[in-house]
Order: sequence, then C-alpha cells, then structure tokens
Amino acid sequence: MNSQLMYSVRDVSKTVPGPKGEVSILHHISLDIAHQESLAVIGASGSAKTTLLHLLGGLDLPTSGQILFSGQDIAAFSWSELTTFRNTRVGFVFQFHHLLPEFSALENVAMPGLIHSFERSKVYSLAREALDLVGLSALENHPVTTLSGGERQLTAIARAVLMRPEVILADEPTGNLDEENGELVADLLVRLNKETSTTLIVVTHNLTLAHKMGRQIQLRSGALYEN
Repeated sequence: MNSQLMYSVRDVSKTVPGPKGEVSILHHISLDIAHQESLAVIGASGSAKTTLLHLLGGLDLPTSGQILFSGQDIAAFSWSELTTFRNTRVGFVFQFHHLLPEFSALENVAMPGLIHSFERSKVYSLAREALDLVGLSALENHPVTTLSGGERQLTAIARAVLMRPEVILADEPTGNLDEENGELVADLLVRLNKETSTTLIVVTHNLTLAHKMGRQIQLRSGALYEN
C-alpha cells in the first residue's frame, strides 16, 4: 500500500434495488487519490458522481470492492468508527449549505464539534479559526439568515474544515451561486487545499472550477474515464 495515497479505490461497484431487480449505479471503479491532491469529478447528471462521493465519505458503502482510506478499509469500520471518520477525518461541502437558521455563523461552524461532545471552549476557538480562514471573522455573531448566498456557502466551508479534516469532499459547491460568488468559493477551496495540505475532491458541472483542480476524471453512466 502506497503511504502517499489518501484513497485507494479497488474494483468498486454499487447496486441498488429497483422495481425489476438490482440496478447497477457504479461499475468496477478503480482509482487512486494522493494525499493533498485536488481532483474534479465531472460528468452528466445521473452519471453517479454523487454516489462516488458518498462512498468516499462513508455516507454509503459499496456493494463490492474496497475503498481504502490511508490504508484502512472504510467498509470494515464499526458504526462508531464510521461516525468518527465522517465527523473528524472528512469535511463535507454540499450544493446547499444546510446551515441551521436559528443559529449564528459561529454556532453553525462549531456544530460538528459540539455534536461530537468535544470541549466547548476548544470547539469555539476552532470555529473562530475556521471563520478567519474563510474571511468571515467579522460576521461570526450574525444570524445566518442575514448572510448572503456566498457568505452562507463560505460558512458551510468553515464548518467543513472545523475539525481539520484530512480530506474535503465537495458536491457541486458552486451550484447555487452566481458567477462572482462561485469564483470566490472555487478560489477558496483551491487555497485551502494548498495552505492546509488537505486533499480536495470536487464533484462539479462547473468546468471553470474543474480546471482549477490538479486532475479531472469523468464518470459516464457509472464508468470511470481519466481526462
């Protein structure tokens, strides 16, 4: 096993039940992703990009094959180990920010640490550092309902990096943003990848964002193609 690999995906397939039997979503995917790499996963709607991202993040498990994270098989994790993996080693950014409207920006960013029952003062210190990292320190006490769309997505990115994850998985992170805010978010993700040595994997239709990544791969009907 190459110690420089963040992920080693080996012959992974994913099927789901359908009205006429099993439906194949991903077909025998094999893929290596290096530590600190930036990777774009592109493809048409329905090509299983999000399914692949969920498998990498432990939100779902493969039907067959292996997904090794720093040499550890995600599918072999216990439920508690899988929960810890998702909460501390992986940061998720989605197309919609999924912030809690009744809380401030700081409280939203701190939420993963609070859910994990870490020391409150330490969690809020990390949350302030994360907000500073994305340039939103001045807005920490603002209700998220008062933030712009771009500011909300930056807050969601701060939440994703709160626990200093080894990898950020971003699913269409610019999909709900206008061009200006999309560019801001794209540049921030690239900067975080470089400055925090975090592996970055982005699912996107945005070719401008994809071309900012160090490598691009394409999914077509659940099959993998290197660009």
